[in-house]
Amino acid sequence: MTRFYLRLTLLPLIIFTAVLLLIHARPYDDHELRELLLPEGCPAPCFMGIRPGVTTMDEALKSLVADNRVDINLAAINLDTLGSYYDVQLNESTARLIDMHQRVQFEFQNTPPHVISKITLYPTSQMSVGDIYLFLGKPDLYVVIPNTITIDGVDQPIASVYRLYHGLLTVFLTVSNCPINLNEMVKQPIYEVEFHDKLRTDFPYTSPDLEARLKRVDCV
Repeated sequence: MTRFYLRLTLLPLIIFTAVLLLIHARPYDDHELRELLLPEGCPAPCFMGIRPGVTTMDEALKSLVADNRVDINLAAINLDTLGSYYDVQLNESTARLIDMHQRVQFEFQNTPPHVISKITLYPTSQMSVGDIYLFLGKPDLYVVIPNTITIDGVDQPIASVYRLYHGLLTVFLTVSNCPINLNEMVKQPIYEVEFHDKLRTDFPYTSPDLEARLKRVDCV
């Protein structure tokens, strides 16, 4: 009887591991995922050398232009009149995992020196939740939030997958029903990636005691 219950306990883990291995076998280069999420020489969270809470908007724009990642006229940009958001269109040669039909959004402090607080980008369908598990390890939190995203004309509940870096945060948005079925969720594409400078207080996007709790919850 003990062996029977042990088998029942191990079966979901075996199935979950098998799903991850199948996802990992998909034909795209992990180097691109590493370059996007864990670039060499830039502590996470970091996007193309730009770090929320560290890099200013002026520094970010100059870096993107110097690396030929964007085509913008820096002289025409006045950060003091932009509010706190600025969207950029990346050149197609910069990163294949980013959806080039979508702009990358930078949120920054509206007072000098205009430090970036959040970066939002939209990956292609090549990136899945399973890739995040395999590449970054088990997330610190995943939760279905009370909001929806429209996929192929159908509203679906949003699930957030959180990864913490010493008080900084990367959030991956996908879709999932309640309760979360991990075997199904790992197959889902990542629809949005957010890099945050700190843990915010507007849960479910972040939580001030998230790092201490490391709690897995299904729904809020």
